[in-house]
Amino acid sequence: MEDSIRDYFVTLSYDIADGIRNPEEYSTKISMMLMILTIGFSVEYLGLKVMKKHFKSVKTYYKIRPIFKSLIRGIMILMTLKTWMQALDTFILLIFIALLFISIFVKGMINNLIAWFIIEKRKHFRIYDRLEINGVKGEVIKIGFIHFTMVEINNWLSSDSPTGRTIKIPNSVIFDDNIFNYTALNHFIWHEISYTLTHESDWQQAQVIMKKACDQEFFKQKNRTFPEVTDFEKEMEAIELSDGTTEPTFLMDVTEVGIDVKIRYLVHYKEGAATKTVLHQAILTDFNNSNTIHFANFNVEIVKVP
Repeated sequence: MEDSIRDYFVTLSYDIADGIRNPEEYSTKISMMLMILTIGFSVEYLGLKVMKKHFKSVKTYYKIRPIFKSLIRGIMILMTLKTWMQALDTFILLIFIALLFISIFVKGMINNLIAWFIIEKRKHFRIYDRLEINGVKGEVIKIGFIHFTMVEINNWLSSDSPTGRTIKIPNSVIFDDNIFNYTALNHFIWHEISYTLTHESDWQQAQVIMKKACDQEFFKQKNRTFPEVTDFEKEMEAIELSDGTTEPTFLMDVTEVGIDVKIRYLVHYKEGAATKTVLHQAILTDFNNSNTIHFANFNVEIVKVP
């Protein structure tokens, strides 16, 4: 096999060299090549002018334009090769080039098809799952053979809300990037809110207020999103697999500015922004009604340098 390939390219080089050594044949081939290029580019130019005039839709024109240009230039390349080489050499070389291009394009196609099979059969993710891939968040609305489609979430928005755009991502991305699934095990994720209080504030009372608000909201959310008790129990079993708990977790830290009080709580993945708003409203109302809880002030002192 190696000898055949080597012999082919040696013969090919001899044919080209013979053509170069023969001035008459060499000039004829150059003339033919220039004629092919002139006619080809003329046909391309005139064809594009005619299409632009007759196509009323600009989108249609710009879709067909690259296809037409590729077709004309492909024909030009084939005719140029045929001019410089023998017919058999041209045929073999074209087959080699075609196989090379096919291998490049088919490789990506095969990877996407294999990935689709894994996604569908292994349940890598499902329709309406919320994913984060390479910094892009969205909910899956369609899974195709080549790519899957997501409704984009967040991006320039400060909350996890739909932006109104859709994203098409090749299936083969599952082989190359980490995929974060918000709903693979359960529909709850952890969120956190925090406040900075003065050092003199009653942080114990702040803890009671924050935990009470989180407990009440979680109870409402549980009944709203999972009316069936058995469904909610399955969710809790999934949370327990990761040693999780449904209880809100209170955290605090002392800094030079004041006391940072934080609470971590479970929330349904679709209600993150709405739940945070409800909790802020409830907690801030109770904080303002308390005489022992005060927010720390962030003072900026400007010193004039002499």
